[in-house]
Amino acid sequence: MKKLFSMMIALALLAGCMCGVTSCSSAGGSKADMSLLAVKMGDKWGYIDHEGKFVINPQFSKADCFYDGLARVCLDGKYGYIDKNGNYVITPQYADATRFSEGIAWVVSPDGPLCLIDKSGEVINVRRDLLYAYPFSEGVSIAKGYGDKYYIVDKIGNTLHTVSEGLRVQSDFRDGLAQVTDQEYKDGYINQQGELVIPCTFRDAKPFVKGQAIVEVENDRWGTIDKNGNYVINPQFDRIAYSDGDSYVIKVGSQHGWCDRAGKITINPQFDEVIAFWGGDLAPVVMGNKIGYVDQNGKLQINPQFDGASPFLIGSKLAWVFVGGKCGLIDTEGKYVVNPQFDEISLDLPSEISRARAAYSENFYVEGVAAHVKKLLEGNCFDGMKITQTSITDFRKKYGLSGNATSKEVNYSRDVEYTIRAVGTFSRRVSDGWWGTQLEQLPNAKLDAVRLTLETKEEKNLGTLFAELRKVLGSEKGQRDGGQYFELSRVGAVITLTVSDKPLN
Repeated sequence: MKKLFSMMIALALLAGCMCGVTSCSSAGGSKADMSLLAVKMGDKWGYIDHEGKFVINPQFSKADCFYDGLARVCLDGKYGYIDKNGNYVITPQYADATRFSEGIAWVVSPDGPLCLIDKSGEVINVRRDLLYAYPFSEGVSIAKGYGDKYYIVDKIGNTLHTVSEGLRVQSDFRDGLAQVTDQEYKDGYINQQGELVIPCTFRDAKPFVKGQAIVEVENDRWGTIDKNGNYVINPQFDRIAYSDGDSYVIKVGSQHGWCDRAGKITINPQFDEVIAFWGGDLAPVVMGNKIGYVDQNGKLQINPQFDGASPFLIGSKLAWVFVGGKCGLIDTEGKYVVNPQFDEISLDLPSEISRARAAYSENFYVEGVAAHVKKLLEGNCFDGMKITQTSITDFRKKYGLSGNATSKEVNYSRDVEYTIRAVGTFSRRVSDGWWGTQLEQLPNAKLDAVRLTLETKEEKNLGTLFAELRKVLGSEKGQRDGGQYFELSRVGAVITLTVSDKPLN
């Protein structure tokens, strides 16, 4: 019962207990219009008003909140968009799609790339080089490309900036900053130019809200920082979560309460679990095995009686509750406005705790994969190594290999994995001084060649990739203009490319 789904909808949507909930995070950008509420009855979704009456009858296999006047819906596995009268503005045709934000959305046709469209469905841009992209926030979209690269994309779909290599973007832009994680799994923040402006020194970090962000440090303590990276609330709590931008949920020991933006406790930690106020006057709290609501002084206003509950997110006047396996709506006095009757709901979760859903490309970007391989071979080298001048020790150091390993596996993208293997003699058998032999490592032995083994997720793409690599190399075997020797082959579901700066046997 006390296992919560994050510290916000945390209790409201008790994991495994509450009826299914679809997140419609406002995550920056356009805000959700909650005048109509997406609900599920049986196996279909529709939309109700605040009195529980269906305005758009249940007919969709999935349905989200309204943004920019449109709601993303799914029918027979295809996504489209409807208006508030339930009419299709863009018919279901996409394999994936984001919600609209700031007037635009990312969509993916079956087996196709990411496309940016406007509210009429007109294509603004096509990005074959992207794996996925998030809705727009503060005028830009965060997108991931091949080779673990992250991009900041403008509203016509062009790349504004490439995020520094080794940084993974974890949030949308809020207050001009976005959370990133480095290769040591430490968190920091970049600006909209992709520059790291707050170093990656935190064990965990959350988006900025009203100039402050929640962070965790090494001793499992939580506090907040300002946009210069200075502490506002020194790390001192067992946990901090956003409440409404003017206060924070805190955990001290096993109990939860609230503090203000300076860290002063305003409601003493006394509850098993709590959720944020999120702009309302009441917040859900767990007491025993049920959930009730307290006011901003910590005084109980609605007795514990619900199995799950949300904050008053609907105009600060209505909240979803869960009783007996069904969802309903209550007012601020705890009275039912709509009796529990729905199987699932779509809820507008505050952006601080729920990132909006991305759209994922279905395109196999063969040109990009081949270009990546070509780049590895630049300068009569492999990945910057002059092959026959590189020792196996240097090879292992370059790829972070331990022991006697001679290969590095790379998960290049959703579509392609490859292995980089050193070719050569890196050990020999020598006498053990008795009647046997033992293996002796040769740490200074130089590489004879490097072998690249590529596998595609779908075998149908293997032939396409082989043809593109042959085109890039000019043939299946020979010597390139730079002098590099190569041999390309395909056996079963694997493509093998062997390269060296000396003739191959």
